[in-house]
Amino acid sequence: MTIAAPDAPLLRPPPARLLDAGDTAPVVHAPDHTGNHASTGVDQLAGKPILLLFCPVLDEPCLIAFRAIAGELAVAQAALFAISRHGTEANAAMHDRLLLPFAILADTR
Repeated sequence: MTIAAPDAPLLRPPPARLLDAGDTAPVVHAPDHTGNHASTGVDQLAGKPILLLFCPVLDEPCLIAFRAIAGELAVAQAALFAISRHGTEANAAMHDRLLLPFAILADTR
C-alpha cells in the first residue's frame, strides 16, 4: 500500500536503459515455437555469440533474410533466436511455413 500526501508525486523506478553496442544482452527465458522452455543463458551457449532478433510483429521478409545467413552464423558458432510478441501457435505456424533453422521465442508479457 502506498501512502502519499495528496499533492506528493508517486515514486517510480527509473525507466530501463536501452541497450547500446557492446552491452551484455539480457538472458531470455521463454517458450519456443514448440512450446518447450528455451533460454539464451544455457551453458552450451556460454562464450559464443548470440543474436537476438526482436520481432514485435512476425515480419516475414526479415525472418527470411536471417534464414539466409543462418548457415554463416552456425559456422561462426553463433546462436540466433527470434523473439516475438505472438504466442507459440503463431510462432509455430510461421516457423513451419518459412522452414526456419532457428527458434522463435514467445514474449507475450
